[in-house]
Amino acid sequence: MSSGDTPMSLSPGPYGDDELYKDAVENQDVDMEQSTAATANVDAATASGDEENEVNELLRAPPPPSAEELAAAPGSAMDRWRDKVSVYVRKSVYKVQQETQKEIKKVQLEAYDQAKAELMAGFGEYLHTKMAKVNATWEEHYAASEARHEEQMSHLLARQGPSSMHNPVDAMDTEESPLLHRLPVSRLQDARRAGYKKKKAGKRVQATVAPEPPPPASTSSARPPSPRPAAPPDITQLQADVLKLFSQYASNGGDVTSSGSARQSRGDRAHVPSPTSFMLICSADPSSHNKYLDIVRHVVKKAFNVKTDNEIVNHIPVPADVAMAYETGDGDPPGPDPHNIQLDVSKSDSLWNVQLTSILVSRVVHESRLMQDGGVSLPARSTEYIQEMVANKLDAFRIAWQRASPRTKRDGTKESDEELEGHLYDYFCKVSKSARMNSRRHSKYETRLDTATGTIDLKQEKGESDVAVWQYLQNLVEELGVDGTSSDDTDTEDMVTGVKSFRIRRMPWRRDMESEMKLIDSQRFAEGVSDNHGSAPALRTRGEPCNSSHRKAAVSLPVIFYDSEWLNDLRAGPGRRRRVAPSGKSFQWLDLNY
Repeated sequence: MSSGDTPMSLSPGPYGDDELYKDAVENQDVDMEQSTAATANVDAATASGDEENEVNELLRAPPPPSAEELAAAPGSAMDRWRDKVSVYVRKSVYKVQQETQKEIKKVQLEAYDQAKAELMAGFGEYLHTKMAKVNATWEEHYAASEARHEEQMSHLLARQGPSSMHNPVDAMDTEESPLLHRLPVSRLQDARRAGYKKKKAGKRVQATVAPEPPPPASTSSARPPSPRPAAPPDITQLQADVLKLFSQYASNGGDVTSSGSARQSRGDRAHVPSPTSFMLICSADPSSHNKYLDIVRHVVKKAFNVKTDNEIVNHIPVPADVAMAYETGDGDPPGPDPHNIQLDVSKSDSLWNVQLTSILVSRVVHESRLMQDGGVSLPARSTEYIQEMVANKLDAFRIAWQRASPRTKRDGTKESDEELEGHLYDYFCKVSKSARMNSRRHSKYETRLDTATGTIDLKQEKGESDVAVWQYLQNLVEELGVDGTSSDDTDTEDMVTGVKSFRIRRMPWRRDMESEMKLIDSQRFAEGVSDNHGSAPALRTRGEPCNSSHRKAAVSLPVIFYDSEWLNDLRAGPGRRRRVAPSGKSFQWLDLNY
């Protein structure tokens, strides 16, 4: 944008106030007037040819659409400008963060070198003093050991006498023994063939064979040397060990060239809701949450040009070197193209995927406003809430893409097509089973709620006295919700009729509600309550043997709905209660004797 261009007004347009751009400007302290002045200064510096003022293209604010572009296509022109502004703001902030990070690294390096020099200077003097004491102690210990050994040998010789000591040299000089050397078998045979008898043949060969050299002379005072204590370690090796430990326990492992805070996971970034708070928002208004999920699915699938999640396997992701260059800022690489969406399948929290999430969030916000303008009842949600849903969807796409790629085996080779097909088949069988279980659980919840409602209407018409009991059961089912409804596994199947029976899974976190649920299920086929809609009922069996549910515990339920032993388990600690976050809503429990 040149200095003569007029910045576009933020007055209401065909899509209402541009809240996204307002938020971006306010959050990053970017003002349009400052951007215009900065751009004018850059243009002036460029025109004057001042080499000291380097022009940074990242700091050029994107110009607003011209009047001709707005007249031709106001919607697409605004969308393109909105995406450019979003990229401009975030890349400008990222550039400042990178420069700040370089200064931090420089300070860290200087502090690291200074600390290492001070440590080694002080430690070297300390080591020399200590090692002098160690060497003196070692010499004293060795001298004391020598004196003690001499004293023990003197006492032994005084008690036994010198004749008790075996002297092999004297024995060899006074007594001839054929055992002093080995007689060759061939020489013995030759002597016997020459006519000598066995005993004489041995003596003849003994006289002609030179004896083995005698062992070294030994006096009566000879003794094995005393064990010498191990020498103290070398001071140079100790200094090397200290440097190694210093580097190991220094900040960032001693490696100041790469800061550990350069990239954070999505859960550690600011303005991102925690999983617990996100689940609380979802459970507080599930209907609105599902509407936003539909919008997110529609926008993300449209951006990737897919109709189902499984079609993401045909997506061409961004090259790894391009994503890494964008992460580190090497070569000033371009970011994600809003008109050619590409996913980074290597890391979910990479800077590329963060920027891609921001682009898709702006489209979801725009789509939700269009639905609100069209009369759809849709409550306002924060940008962080939508960001979490979009990021989860991108994570699902990334995992699906990686799952359909050949894995690397332990020997370094890639999977064959048959092996890839095999593990994909196992995965989709597992997903299909989970989907069937979820479908049965949702149907069971709706059926129980309809049964309780129909029973209340029927009993009110007849004027029966237990209407309050069924109103209590209706509230119980509503408070539990779908997440609090138990799942089941296929138990048996009749080979003739094809009718299946299911065994209910046990939920360790939920208190015992078997009698209440059995009462509702038994009332389904009461006269005037049931109808012929839906699938035929299946036999559901309770009790052992049964599997435990692998689903996470439902959150934000009344505390009386949780099993007290499970909730207050000392082995799990207070974190379990924080994760489920029981609501403060009171619920009066009734003991039903049916």
